[in-house]
Amino acid sequence: MKTEKLERLGDFSSLSFEQPSVVSDGFHLKLLFDSKLPIVAGGKVSKLITAVRFKTAIACYFGLPNDEALSGHPLYEQGLEPYRAYEVRGSSWIAELSRRNAVHPNHRSDSFDEMHHYLFTFKDELFECVASGYELEVEGANEKSA
Repeated sequence: MKTEKLERLGDFSSLSFEQPSVVSDGFHLKLLFDSKLPIVAGGKVSKLITAVRFKTAIACYFGLPNDEALSGHPLYEQGLEPYRAYEVRGSSWIAELSRRNAVHPNHRSDSFDEMHHYLFTFKDELFECVASGYELEVEGANEKSA
């Protein structure tokens, strides 16, 4: 059995993780959350919406644990921290999804080799999904006084 390992996603290192929401139609999957950039001149903070569009998403989870109970997550011992984005290498979830799908007459286990397990931790929930990749967009600046 593979050992799961967390790898931080660098694309998200300068973003904060607030007020997440998930939009899905069973194939397309989008994670949205508020992002604050560092304070800029004049004491203003730019507030932006981050949209993560997952490609060929085959599974997702959105819910517990929150940041106060993160130590109850199976990947906590691997370094799982609040307010971060990760890829789970050697994912047992992907292996389980492949096993579940193996009864399908057209199942190809090698198609699961192309999948990635992503994990995002927020204040009140976490988000996990299995997809072939993602695209990151930061949209809509409106400035507010700090």
